[in-house]
Amino acid sequence: MKENCDLIYGVNPEDDINPIIIRDAMLKCFFEADKDVLKKLFLKSDFQSNEDIEIGKKHVEIVIKKMFNDVNGDFNNPTKKSLINVVNKCKEYAGLFRDKETIEKHANEIMTLINMLD
Repeated sequence: MKENCDLIYGVNPEDDINPIIIRDAMLKCFFEADKDVLKKLFLKSDFQSNEDIEIGKKHVEIVIKKMFNDVNGDFNNPTKKSLINVVNKCKEYAGLFRDKETIEKHANEIMTLINMLD
């Protein structure tokens, strides 16, 4: 019997996972980071309505889709290789806004999931 563990962006590493689940975890991770950046840019947060949240999620999805395209991956049918390449693209992009330690922490969490794929 497996021990309980922490979720990684909504994913229990003890469950069966697939590339789509990992892609969605990446979207969640990136969205959370995007919200943090916006909070730092604006003194008063004007991004709390449901509409604003949906716009933020759509923005993140567009960025991640572009990253899949940039690595010749398929957003709708990701592979282990394309997920790894997108993590690397995310790290590059995040380097414009975040500190290296935070970026590595989040990338390593996603890589934990990716490394569980066959």
